[in-house]
Amino acid sequence: MHWFKKSLIVFLVLLFIGPLCGLYVYNESAFRPHLPEIRQVLIEADPADSSPTPVIRRLIKASHSKEASPATHVARLLLSRFSPTERGGMLGWHARFALWEQLVKWHLSEDEIIGLYATLSYNGKDYGIAKLSTRLFSKSSNSLSEVEAATVIAVLSSPQTYLENPEMLKARRDRLLASSVY
Repeated sequence: MHWFKKSLIVFLVLLFIGPLCGLYVYNESAFRPHLPEIRQVLIEADPADSSPTPVIRRLIKASHSKEASPATHVARLLLSRFSPTERGGMLGWHARFALWEQLVKWHLSEDEIIGLYATLSYNGKDYGIAKLSTRLFSKSSNSLSEVEAATVIAVLSSPQTYLENPEMLKARRDRLLASSVY
């Protein structure tokens, strides 16, 4: 019986400590080396993207569910940018994505996550909310009305679909406005 207790304790320690050690090693080898580059993206970004207005921040948050937060979107964008060709197939990609999603939440502030979201999101032609705002409304995203800001954020969920179908865009925008009420 004494042997069984020792074995059980060793098993439980390995069960909990092993994954934590693995997460630490992955963090140190695959994520943390990119933190300076990630923060550099924000430094070089259009100021309207790196620090969006409160209205745009609220609409970005409203455009996502709790299961797929802006951090989830940012993790996907960053993983594609910094680790695009790693092997392991779909299962490997999903495992790396789950790790990056958690590490984004741990290492980046909400302001940084929203700034990266606004900077790196594909807008149908290039990247960023500021460029889309200029293209759609000929003004800075910092100058948009709430309806215009909702239109810009709505486009980001599927740029090709919404830019080619104004009625669908209007419906998406209206749902976004309704869900983002203070």
